[in-house]
Amino acid sequence: SAPFLPTFSWLYNRGLDAAEKTAINQIESFEQRYGLNFPLFKEEAQFPRGNRVFWNAYSNLASALLAFLADRLKVLLRDEGKRHDLVDAVFALGDDDLVRIVRRVEALGAFLATDDGANLLAGYKRAANILKAEEKKSPGENFSGMADLSGAAPEEAALIVAVAKARDAVDAALETEDFAGAMSALAALRAPVDAFFERVLVNDADPKVRLNRLRLLTQLRDVAGRVADFSLVSG
Repeated sequence: SAPFLPTFSWLYNRGLDAAEKTAINQIESFEQRYGLNFPLFKEEAQFPRGNRVFWNAYSNLASALLAFLADRLKVLLRDEGKRHDLVDAVFALGDDDLVRIVRRVEALGAFLATDDGANLLAGYKRAANILKAEEKKSPGENFSGMADLSGAAPEEAALIVAVAKARDAVDAALETEDFAGAMSALAALRAPVDAFFERVLVNDADPKVRLNRLRLLTQLRDVAGRVADFSLVSG
């Protein structure tokens, strides 16, 4: 069914308490898809009064309401036992669909409760820390771009292939909102990530080799970042 679209008069007459109740009821029922960024008036020209003073007041109210609903959803999820760091990691993606947010948090929690999830999180954090240190040392250096298979060490090559496969699998799963499937695709990275860090030196003396490996770690971080902001996950 079509999502509920609150108008300006709806907000004015009923206020934030009603907005909060509506959002929470729709989350619990899962009968409607409800976005935090609901289409009120996106541009000043669409505003009925055509008055900048009223438009500014309206924009401020809409922004406050969005922040309020997001905060209330976080509280609701935490009250239901969801870890605050997982809620923050999912909210950081900027998704505004309440159903997707809840399901993604649940899938992320289930994934991180497994050995594969815990170990991949450790590998992600190691990769992120290396990249953070290198970016700090060389602010102008760019680690974007695809890692090259030619001349790569065996474990490096295996991770390059695994990351590419995981990226496609994650994207396909997210397209159908199969968040458990997206987590499973990430789980397949555990073994190649572990092998890479056990046997490969990232900061190789050869600048080209070093750059290729930093690009690989950037790709790993980006693939995981499609699912959640793992930098916000504790552990």
